[in-house]
Amino acid sequence: IKLYHNPRCSKSRKALELLSSHDVKFEIVKYLEVGILQKDLEYILKNLKFDKNSIVRKNEQTFKDLNIDVNESSIDELIKFIVENPIIIERPLAIKYQGDELNDAIIGRPPEMLLKLLN
Repeated sequence: IKLYHNPRCSKSRKALELLSSHDVKFEIVKYLEVGILQKDLEYILKNLKFDKNSIVRKNEQTFKDLNIDVNESSIDELIKFIVENPIIIERPLAIKYQGDELNDAIIGRPPEMLLKLLN
């Protein structure tokens, strides 16, 4: 499991605590420092068919400043916005891999949603 984590976010800290309390290996990615992998976003939005509106933080000032219309944006445009402005992604985002292949992803709101990835 890969956890895209923002230490300043209480939900993200709770998600980290939750994963740490289970016997599961996971990687922490401080996405505001290192960014978000485009291939992860492509898989989530194209293969898992995440709702485009659920993947972004519409109340985030950067999102408002970008004046993005999620419904009018293509998936590729939205991915570009997120990669260039990782602060706009909804968090915490956890991605489950099976081997090297991305298998599933969940936005941890509430953080207990991440438990679905542990099965």
